[in-house]
Amino acid sequence: MITKAFILGAGLGTRLRPLTNVRPKPLIPLFHKPMVQYAMDRALELGIRDIAINTHHLAETWEEYFPKAGGVTYVGKNGIESRSSLYKEATVSLFNEPELLETGGGICNIGSWIGDDDVLVYNGDIYCSIPLTSLVQLHNKGEYEATLILRNNGPSKHIAIDKHTVIDIHNKLGKGEGTHQFTGIYAIKGKLLDRLEPNKKESIIRVFLDLAKEGKLGAVVVDAGEWFDLGTREMYLEAHASDKMRPENIKEVNPSAVVAESAKLETSWISREVVVGENASIENSVVWNGAKIGAGAKISNSIIFSDVTPGATIDGLDH
Repeated sequence: MITKAFILGAGLGTRLRPLTNVRPKPLIPLFHKPMVQYAMDRALELGIRDIAINTHHLAETWEEYFPKAGGVTYVGKNGIESRSSLYKEATVSLFNEPELLETGGGICNIGSWIGDDDVLVYNGDIYCSIPLTSLVQLHNKGEYEATLILRNNGPSKHIAIDKHTVIDIHNKLGKGEGTHQFTGIYAIKGKLLDRLEPNKKESIIRVFLDLAKEGKLGAVVVDAGEWFDLGTREMYLEAHASDKMRPENIKEVNPSAVVAESAKLETSWISREVVVGENASIENSVVWNGAKIGAGAKISNSIIFSDVTPGATIDGLDH
């Protein structure tokens, strides 16, 4: 039975620079909430209350978001900081990696936390509304040491399967070309730790290939729900422009933002405590928490994480 969740948060997010020079990729806001919170929500939906996150890049920002005292800060559905009883029930443990260990090394690094338990592993830079029930059901049968969620469609179809068993990845075993997209969401059994070497930097794919050879790597194909890899600025802006992605009951302009009546906003997301000056225009853009947009500024196709001077023109840039 899956009782814990491990969210991968240690990556450098190089494709999203300069945004990730300011904060780690999983803490970048998506619809006014940090990306990582959507992963946490999915774990909580399964009844999981024990969550681990690995950190590396800008590790101190994780400590700010998850203070050691007072529980977990939760940004509610209205986008305003609040406390949720659900989050108060959760325990979040941060595991810093002074040197990046990649996915396999990251799992091994939290071996004492995993113990003998089954764990949901979730990439911290994706957004998805995929139902997880079928993953839980197949994994709980105990036939597989790891169980993946796959999609029939996607940009990187590298996984080959036979019914519910993965037979190859990238055709490394010569058993089949990839036919399915891996979502970055999977479940593992605690005994998988025996296949990892302590303090070794390595991808979990090596272990997955070993399991595939033995018929111990399972998979469920779930095309229901939405799935976005938010690894580039183009994907990030596309997600904010997508009606399918848009959460219910969340407004494009956060209630705590102050927007001048003469300002013009079009297809843009204005986050918490943003100030937009007189006659400013913002189009097809996302403005992060606390930014101040000067009077007369013109912003389009951009991601704004710092103040914009009055009269400035920003088009297709991250500022």
